[in-house]
Amino acid sequence: MADTPIQMNSLAGKKALALVREADYAHAGDAESIDMVFKKLPRNPETKVLDVGSGLGATSDYIRSQGWGQVTGIDTNHPSVIYANEHYRRCNFIHTDVVDASLLLKPEYELLVSFNAFYAFSDQPGALNTLSKVATHESKFAIFDYVDRGNYAYQPIMENGSPFLPNPLHLDKIERMLAQNGWRLFTIEPLHALFADWYAQLVTRIEEKKDAIEETTSPEFYTHMLSLYRQLHGAIADGRLGGAIVRAVHGKAQY
Repeated sequence: MADTPIQMNSLAGKKALALVREADYAHAGDAESIDMVFKKLPRNPETKVLDVGSGLGATSDYIRSQGWGQVTGIDTNHPSVIYANEHYRRCNFIHTDVVDASLLLKPEYELLVSFNAFYAFSDQPGALNTLSKVATHESKFAIFDYVDRGNYAYQPIMENGSPFLPNPLHLDKIERMLAQNGWRLFTIEPLHALFADWYAQLVTRIEEKKDAIEETTSPEFYTHMLSLYRQLHGAIADGRLGGAIVRAVHGKAQY
């Protein structure tokens, strides 16, 4: 175990973030960002919602608890799916890679959302194509994620020899990618300043939770975590990274 690399995109990493955020969220903005994504959507507890990259499950459960629909979450990290099913029993969580989701899910989801997960998909066009197959012809899709503002790819944040954020959104390319894979771009809402504020606050909260993080993980884990999120905040603050909500529609759907 001592030789296992520390990885933030793991059950241990997500739990450490949850400890800092004081809820089972691993995405920027916590509940505030969920409210922003859903602010123009009608509350209907019968709507079938797919949370793509559902992590520990709190986002799915918040969506359900606020009356936006019946939520299914999918995630490629099996321990996270087990945790989510144990802790948020009113939602359903499935272990699958997003590109394989159509093998397990019916084409019934009226609303699809992804919170700080799309950047991690190695095959983003394939993910979009698969998600169009599990959507209805009137579905809406919202991607809340990091944005490469032009220089990040030349100086990425590294973790264990690989980019910490491998594929942040390129806003000048997203419309074409969506169109080629069953979706139509509706709006882009840049959130660069908010991401800077959220990550400044997150770094402060990590520092304040030092003892608790070290107690539940290790001093090495705390040092690793703080370094990554200081670098992430720095990349956002200097304009290399940002964030946005990309809203798309499938077929004739309208926001």
